[in-house]
Amino acid sequence: MQHAHLAHALGRHTRALDCYRVAAHIASDPKTQGTYEVEFVRVAARAGEIALLIGCGGQVGEVRCGQDEMAMLGREIVSECKKVGGALDSVGQVLGASISKEITKSKQQLKGALDLTSQSHDNHLRALTLALTSAYYVHTAEDHAREILNACEQLAVGLGACKKSERSDKRRKHGMDSDHDTEPEVTGNSPLRPWVGERLHEMEKRAGNEQAAKRRSSTNRQLAVAMENVAKRGSQYQRTH
Repeated sequence: MQHAHLAHALGRHTRALDCYRVAAHIASDPKTQGTYEVEFVRVAARAGEIALLIGCGGQVGEVRCGQDEMAMLGREIVSECKKVGGALDSVGQVLGASISKEITKSKQQLKGALDLTSQSHDNHLRALTLALTSAYYVHTAEDHAREILNACEQLAVGLGACKKSERSDKRRKHGMDSDHDTEPEVTGNSPLRPWVGERLHEMEKRAGNEQAAKRRSSTNRQLAVAMENVAKRGSQYQRTH
């Protein structure tokens, strides 16, 4: 599972899928079953697999999964997540919202996931839930979407280790340096922050806030550098594994 999560985070999707499936297979072995911990790993591995497939549009390497097949597999895993409970309950809510074709139902499931992650202080999943929720309001309720995206970004900044530096406290707090297109000191969640930044940049441009859009564009360029560094780490990981 840990190798699956690492590969997934580094963008090594084929290896991540293999690791998720191996973890689920081992946890399904009658010799290892019988405890809550093993069942948790099995369901978590299956949840990771479907999340990866959804994120990659149903295609990972030579593996292809159609929309109907993903929906059927997703419903099965959502049910298992609910049975296991705990942290997987909120994971199931997010997955359910991702495969649902009904907007109202998706919103309800995301709200449920947000309530659960807030109670458990799971900021990683809470940030993702906010990002998914914002997508429903970007073109219909921009003020609400901006509030959600700003909250998401605040959480995303705090997800990850900070690099030591002699920069000012202000720059350290905001994780940016507008003078150079270098990786920000506080990157946080590297994949999520650029996505949030792009949505906020689009909204600022539509609103005619040129200065705000320019500042956001500068920050986004720095975050792009961070993503490039993650890709480089992924390439190094591929060569050693």
